[in-house]
Amino acid sequence: MFSDDLENQTYKDEDLADLEYLDNRILLEELMKRFNQHQPYTYVGDSLVAVNPCMPLDIYTEELHDKYQNLHVRSSEPAHIFWVAAQVYRNLLTTGSSQCVVVGGDSGAGKTESTKYILHHLVRNGAASKATSSKGREPLTPDIVGKIEKVNPLLELFGNASTVLNENSSRFGKLVELEYDDQGTLTTARLECFVLEKFRVTSRNPVERNFHVFYALFAGLSEQRLTDLGLDLPAESYRILAPRDQTEGAFRSQEEEESYKARCAQLNSTLPDVGFSQDEIDSLFKCLAAILLITNVEFERWDPDHDETLVLDSEGELCLANAVDVLGLEDVDEFRNSLLQVNMEVKGERMVRQKTLRQARDGRDALARELYSVLFYGIIDKINLNLRQGTSHTSSSRNPCIRLLDISGFENVEGHNGFEQFVINSTNEKLHQFFLQHTFRKELKEYEHEGLPGVDVDFTDNDDIVHLIFSKPEGLIPLLEDEISTNGSDRGWVVKCGGRTNPSDNFTAIAAHTAFKLTHYAGQVEYTAEGFVTKNSDTLPHNLREVVLRSENTFITEYFSMGSDAAAALHRNGRASMRKASMSRRPGMPSAFAGKDRELAKRTGKLTGRFTDQYLKSLSGMMTKLHTATPVFVR
Repeated sequence: MFSDDLENQTYKDEDLADLEYLDNRILLEELMKRFNQHQPYTYVGDSLVAVNPCMPLDIYTEELHDKYQNLHVRSSEPAHIFWVAAQVYRNLLTTGSSQCVVVGGDSGAGKTESTKYILHHLVRNGAASKATSSKGREPLTPDIVGKIEKVNPLLELFGNASTVLNENSSRFGKLVELEYDDQGTLTTARLECFVLEKFRVTSRNPVERNFHVFYALFAGLSEQRLTDLGLDLPAESYRILAPRDQTEGAFRSQEEEESYKARCAQLNSTLPDVGFSQDEIDSLFKCLAAILLITNVEFERWDPDHDETLVLDSEGELCLANAVDVLGLEDVDEFRNSLLQVNMEVKGERMVRQKTLRQARDGRDALARELYSVLFYGIIDKINLNLRQGTSHTSSSRNPCIRLLDISGFENVEGHNGFEQFVINSTNEKLHQFFLQHTFRKELKEYEHEGLPGVDVDFTDNDDIVHLIFSKPEGLIPLLEDEISTNGSDRGWVVKCGGRTNPSDNFTAIAAHTAFKLTHYAGQVEYTAEGFVTKNSDTLPHNLREVVLRSENTFITEYFSMGSDAAAALHRNGRASMRKASMSRRPGMPSAFAGKDRELAKRTGKLTGRFTDQYLKSLSGMMTKLHTATPVFVR
């Protein structure tokens, strides 16, 4: 419950924007006071500030759902996230235009939980569940509510992981769209997901964990089921799950293992409910097993004195055979050769070249990451297909929506900030810029419109850092793309960033150009540059891809040939069903590797896509969605 200190009083002082003077010190003091009173929410103008209480609070009851749904004077009750949900719904009804709620903050601040509360309030108390639509048909909301409530645990299992900052950190961005008819009836819902941190699959921070689903697999499946999937070893024996301390197991405690066991049981019960057939469920588990097996393949030199010829070690041969089995491939030798060799054309003649040890490992890991991306975005498409079943929704619908954005929070990991943190923090810079444009700058325009141009609204914008990161031709991302095209290095990229024509005080190269500091809106972050160029190039060998395309696995046959980048998932919006997704594209090249890269693949044996190409398309699509709706912010 709310603190007794807050009972039986008016709440007109709940909006800190009404204070005569407000600075950081006063803001923090007020937030601390409310936190100590078990009141995690505070209004600042039209925005809501939410402080993670780090403990269960009895302020999300059915009674409070009803109270805030029917509340029309905000100051008559304590600040609450239910008010935000109820208000955006009322705004949609009165204006007939789309609304969005942008939930932002640092990693571990409670963004995902906040989004859940907003979503639950909207689908629970929407007018659609209590009335028929203008066309007289029965409302669809109850069925949609059930489907949506089952989706979140599924997404968290495949898209979240334990990090230094958060035990259940979202490693992707999620936009939930709720669509309504002209009577306010919820007619359908859909998901769009952005920027999956797929490098976590193969190269995570040693003190962090891989995606939850891998641990749930070992905790919840029977020994016989694991054996059938070719997973005969303990979880910690698989390279991508191995803890930093080799004497430890994959699970930190018995309690954690039981928690993952419960998640696996929930996964098994949820998949049929969101539309997966038994064959598709089997394909999903086999794809996960294939990733674990492929990444456990290790190579050794046939002749220790030469780097030209590689073979698989004995354990690698066993893992390869099991991977071929679960993928439904027929030729072990062909798969082995695709891992060890590169096929290329020289003057029209096909040639075979042996890979170096590094190239073999890079190809192996690139395949594992692509398989996981295929699986993740295939699940999103399947969920969207299921959400639309039984509705009259079409892809061209122009009905107003309420959009909820939950994305990876700003991160500053002590001791290690790499490419992943750079991408996450760059995304948050764009969102912060969007926040400033719709709060302080909007307020300034209102003052000017009212004939008060001299009113001082003191704030620090982040245009400079956004320009530094994104602008062409000398932004950090464009320069990184240039470095890849010239086969450059991490150090070479940092040198070029420091030598920009228009230097920025927000960028500082350090440690002999092997690291750098960026001054973000949330503070200065030190990044290590190691791996930036490699992670952005993400090269998948062409012959390895062609071999895997012969798989009988549903997710691979329907999605692998399309490419699994976030931009493709964004544009499909779930329209590609498991049965129809790839018919128009197969056997074409993945969307991220189209056009001129088709011929390059034939010549070099590589499909060279850039992660930043996918990232920028995805980011642009996300921002377009936000700009075409009226925003409310939860910070």
